[in-house]
Amino acid sequence: AEPFHIGTLNDRPCGFARLDQQSDGASFEVSILISQSVQGRGIGRMALALLRLAHPLPQITAEVHKDNAASQRLFASAGYQRLAEDRFASPSWAEIEQRQRHAD
Repeated sequence: AEPFHIGTLNDRPCGFARLDQQSDGASFEVSILISQSVQGRGIGRMALALLRLAHPLPQITAEVHKDNAASQRLFASAGYQRLAEDRFASPSWAEIEQRQRHAD
């Protein structure tokens, strides 16, 4: 089964994140949707961070339409590396740990 997570805020659903396994069998593509009523509060960035914690090993990528400025900003601010105009990849678990050590 593909990992599917529902986020809540004050015990009410506020969005979801889903991972779809790619044909290479080693990577996943993330789909994320945050309720419009709670957008702009950092929930999307937090959801991506929690998703990475829950699934530390596989490569996680995202396809983001080039005209979707909000989603482009979300993935960039979450530390995803831009691979192409419409493609991002999550940092590896080792990169996340290294950033955390430098932040402390």
